[in-house]
Amino acid sequence: MGRKMGDIFRQGNVKFPIKLDAFQVKHGRECGKLLKKHFPEAVDEIKGVTDTIEYDNELFTSWMMCMGSCLDINNGNCVEIRGCTAFSFTQKGRIYHGRDNDLPPFLKKISKSVYYRPQNGNSFILNTSSFINGEEGISNYGLVVAMTYVLPKLDEIKPGINSVF
Repeated sequence: MGRKMGDIFRQGNVKFPIKLDAFQVKHGRECGKLLKKHFPEAVDEIKGVTDTIEYDNELFTSWMMCMGSCLDINNGNCVEIRGCTAFSFTQKGRIYHGRDNDLPPFLKKISKSVYYRPQNGNSFILNTSSFINGEEGISNYGLVVAMTYVLPKLDEIKPGINSVF
């Protein structure tokens, strides 16, 4: 899957202006180790992308592991501004789901919705502006799951697998 996505990026001449500060690089590396231990399939998919587009895998993985957790560090070096919000409510017996997706401009043209139909599982639609991982989705049963970004306190961030994975 990663190589296929990498081919799409290469054909579309997609560029990734990734700029991480020292905290983000360290945090991303530590999180990448946990991803490899607990979700090696995602690591393989990221490697397929980076091998295909000939991009530094460690930097790319660190960047992806910072999504949804610490890419909003305002130090002048980060090209992304994050702040997505999702909410749901009921009214007169109906359920409504709303979402804003504050995309970094360079991700807009590669954003997608993917329809997954596993053989022995529930079908779902995954929406993402960051590929490989997802920001929201809805199952064929109507279950909605979405990421909402809240700016963290840097001294409270611990390595882990971020919400979009």
